[in-house]
Amino acid sequence: GTNQVVALTSGQIASLSTAQVAALSANSIGAIETADLSGLSTGDIAALRTSQLAGLTTDQVGALSTNQFGALSSAQVGALSTNQIVALTTGQASVLTAAQAAGLSTNGVAALETNDFAALSTNAIAALSANQVKALTTNQIVALTTNEAAALGTAQVAALSTNDIAALETADLSAIKVAAIAILSTAQVSALTTGQVASLATASIAALSTAAIGALSTNQIVALSSNQINSLGTAQVAALSSNAIGAIQTADLAGLSTNDIAALRSNQLAGLTTDQVGALSTNQIVALTTAAVSGLTTNQIVALTTGQASVLSTAQVAALTTNAIAALSTNDFAALSTNA
Repeated sequence: GTNQVVALTSGQIASLSTAQVAALSANSIGAIETADLSGLSTGDIAALRTSQLAGLTTDQVGALSTNQFGALSSAQVGALSTNQIVALTTGQASVLTAAQAAGLSTNGVAALETNDFAALSTNAIAALSANQVKALTTNQIVALTTNEAAALGTAQVAALSTNDIAALETADLSAIKVAAIAILSTAQVSALTTGQVASLATASIAALSTAAIGALSTNQIVALSSNQINSLGTAQVAALSSNAIGAIQTADLAGLSTNDIAALRSNQLAGLTTDQVGALSTNQIVALTTAAVSGLTTNQIVALTTGQASVLSTAQVAALTTNAIAALSTNDFAALSTNA
């Protein structure tokens, strides 16, 4: 009976064969004193049935050595209750293998304490399925280490909820593979905080889909640095809304290449503030298409500098509306090229 099991010494427990251990009932397993558990060999542990494991108390689970815990099969780990998972020590969590991690139930994954979750190896993190990732709590996401974040695959990142995305620490977000950043959905990108957006590497910005770029809010656009703006591809710039274009800080406009400028549609240019128009370089002005120039408002024309007016081509001047011509200051008009 259980009283007899309680009376066994660690030496006697150690003398039990694997077959004898396998014959113990769940109640008998639960009656082994924590100090005596060390007598069970890794072979004994590996031979335990899931029904026997269910008999382990939380104190017993926490008392298992890392070698004993490492001997558990993925099926055995998957059978652990949430209370047993909560009882795991950080040391035990740190030796969880990829196979064991993959064997955890979604409830088991969610039950991992934040310190234990942060202790998981990168192999264990990489082994988590999309469903397991979906089960993660916000606190667990916050607890991710940069190494763990770097181990996440594309399917795992795609499984993160918008709340999870927003909870990622900037260092962890920056550590995520570029390939995984590239598959972020519009909802996930919209969930990014301005601090997170500012932390993204230029390679990550360049990898975002045009749909994701188009989903950026004006506050997120404001958070972009000149280098990040410079990393945008022409197709990405073309995907920006007029409001987003208008939100680019004047100091960051220099990051737009002449190809980017040439790709702007007239409705996008309409979003430029007068300060932004005045901040465009002469090379950027030259790159404007005639269709884009024809869409400039009178206020935007007024904002042109004499230097900008002086580089307008004949075709660009010809594309200006009569109202736009009339809006040119006398200095700007005088600066027009004789060819124009």
